[in-house]
Amino acid sequence: MPKEGIILGKNIFRGEERIVPILKDDRRRHFYIVGQTGTGKSVLLQEMIRQDIEKGEGVALIDPHGDMAEKILGLIPPGRAEDVIYFNPADFERPLGLNMLEYDPKY
Repeated sequence: MPKEGIILGKNIFRGEERIVPILKDDRRRHFYIVGQTGTGKSVLLQEMIRQDIEKGEGVALIDPHGDMAEKILGLIPPGRAEDVIYFNPADFERPLGLNMLEYDPKY
């Protein structure tokens, strides 16, 4: 892994292979991941999230279908399990209480 940022993939040009990284500052800007069905958009996101988790970074994921969220849960190391908040609005068995007026004065 690079010292800074994460690896997006690799580029092979004229037989020379180079790692393609993206820096943390660049990720703070908006960017699109576009492509036809089956071209690897979700795989790229999962790989980016996996690298963030390995580096101890926080991750927020909004997944309307839940498939990716389930895969990402499998990547959480046991030592970080207490850091996870899994909110599924469709799960009536385990509702999450949310008080919009409650806050922590530290923040």
